[in-house]
Amino acid sequence: MVHNVKCQLFAAALMVCACAQKQDGNDIIVMQDAGPASDFVSQVQSVRLIPLDETDSHLLGSNAEMYPLGQDYLLVDKQNANIFRFSENGDFINSIGRKGNGPGEFAGISNVQISDGNVTVFSFPGNKTTYDADGGVLSEETYERFGSAGYAYDGGMLTYFGYVGTGRDRLEFIDSSRKTKGFLPTTSDVINLSLGNDIFSASSDGNVCILDSYASEIYKFKDGACGTYLDFDFGKYSINDQFFDSGDVMKSAEYLMNSPYALIYRYTEDRSHKLVQVNLSEPGGKGLIRYGYYSDGEWTWFSLGEYDSQSASGPFRYFNDGRLYCVVEPEKIDAFAALFMDKITDRSAVEKAKSKDSHVIAEIVLD
Repeated sequence: MVHNVKCQLFAAALMVCACAQKQDGNDIIVMQDAGPASDFVSQVQSVRLIPLDETDSHLLGSNAEMYPLGQDYLLVDKQNANIFRFSENGDFINSIGRKGNGPGEFAGISNVQISDGNVTVFSFPGNKTTYDADGGVLSEETYERFGSAGYAYDGGMLTYFGYVGTGRDRLEFIDSSRKTKGFLPTTSDVINLSLGNDIFSASSDGNVCILDSYASEIYKFKDGACGTYLDFDFGKYSINDQFFDSGDVMKSAEYLMNSPYALIYRYTEDRSHKLVQVNLSEPGGKGLIRYGYYSDGEWTWFSLGEYDSQSASGPFRYFNDGRLYCVVEPEKIDAFAALFMDKITDRSAVEKAKSKDSHVIAEIVLD
């Protein structure tokens, strides 16, 4: 039954309790009602569309992650345990690793990290493998203690466990000598919900941003400490003390099934911009996505529609040097193109993408 409840919560969410001090002294950010998508589109200078050259040998599943890799694009399909590298024009170049249990292989992808032009893959059950851009294996390590995600940092590794039981730390740093230090102690016995999203992301100052399950905060790991970086108020969607005080996994799950709640699903930033994706769930399983975009000292809140195949929702992936990179799934290209049509630099790319029935990388240049 617990498994079924987890699956229902995961589906609903797709549409804290932590001991930490604020690091950057930010005020609480109040999530506003979603304005029209045009509030965000008006801040866009241009959109470049890059249809990907997908064939049966390098076909992407749904909800693929994407990372700039030099001038190229790295697409990570966790669903099918595939990692593909495409050129800046969308041509397939090579695969990185492959599914399996042998050297240089991975049974399942937890998350991926790009550093100095190399690709580090964290995979179950505790493997950390670094490849060069051409797919050559540079190093392999195995960790006995590994949660649901990893991140190489300061000669060691951060790993996130989530709510796996009271008295456990949700976050650990493992140094080069394999000594561990825990952060975010868990004092509540609640269901451990994982959405399969990227827990870790690079901060613009070279440190690490961390998403923490039910928290309305985004944490930053810096100088050996974990502290609150951004603190949000989700209004009626805030998870209240009743959830954490239930003292029972099943009761906490029932609370989520019968209450509106918000989960931070994605966060990315560069030196001038921030973007947060908040998944909102209503009782009965209706899923909504709200985005918060920060630029020039102000937050803009908007929606791209309900989370379904007919809307443009869910494309944003990664900020890099004033460019917001997106992955647009084949069935969403019409909705995405309609939203950004006046900003698309080459409109013929829309028809090209539709004729190939492939995923599309969208490079959004902001003001």
